[in-house]
Amino acid sequence: MKNNFHILLLVLLLLQSCTLFESNEKSTPLAKVGDQYLYESDLPKEIFKNDQDSVLIARNYIDQWALKHILMQKAKFNLPTEDQQKYNELVQNYKYELYTKAYKDALVSEEVKNYQPTDEEIKNYFEKHQESFKLNENLLQVRYLQLSKNLYNIDEIKKAFWSFKTDDQLFLEQRSLEFKNYSLNDSVWVRELDILKQFNNKLKRLTPNELALQNKIEISDSLGLALIHVSKRKKIKDEAPLSYVQPTIEQILLNKKKIELEKKIDKEVIEYAIRNKEYQTFN
Repeated sequence: MKNNFHILLLVLLLLQSCTLFESNEKSTPLAKVGDQYLYESDLPKEIFKNDQDSVLIARNYIDQWALKHILMQKAKFNLPTEDQQKYNELVQNYKYELYTKAYKDALVSEEVKNYQPTDEEIKNYFEKHQESFKLNENLLQVRYLQLSKNLYNIDEIKKAFWSFKTDDQLFLEQRSLEFKNYSLNDSVWVRELDILKQFNNKLKRLTPNELALQNKIEISDSLGLALIHVSKRKKIKDEAPLSYVQPTIEQILLNKKKIELEKKIDKEVIEYAIRNKEYQTFN
């Protein structure tokens, strides 16, 4: 055993050298179990990334390889024939599933790579399945600013934020680099929970009750000033806005498209095989 380990060490040192094994050297076996051989070229390259531990890692790899094959041989010898037949069928079926799935996935991916559900398809699906799109959390349409208290002309900023006419929006965008944090797009639905996290990490003063009841919220403390305007609200169990669930619907429609394509592929493969006499049935 000791001599074998020294031989293994020599092999590993050669593997780690700059000179690669020639094709005839790759056939040199390191271990054998029954009629199964483990060759130098079978060792994972990752083994040699750690110079100090590579010998021990390789030894463990070889032992695990041997254990796997020894147990396999014992299983074949000791397990009943009917059990072995059952497991062989399972292995064969799994092999077919892996190959066919990879093949069909490649075909389907090629077909759907440019597929995008139309607005009409999304709307129709939403209208047919509205009961499936009830909210399980509160949503808001909201805009906000977070400012330093010593910011220049802060009253003008506050006035523009609350007014929010076209000129006001342009003014705020021009000053946006001076804000600590901001979002002026109040046409997008966001989770109430995300707004609470956004401000409670900084100001520690915003409450769910304020967001639920007030449209204009102003919070001030030693960390600065926050202005929050809630334009619209959706509560738990309300019908979800289409814009909010649109990504989900798009994914649903994409999955349906994939299923349709898989069925189409199955049908075409059978028809092609019959036409070319690759597939025949006998009555």
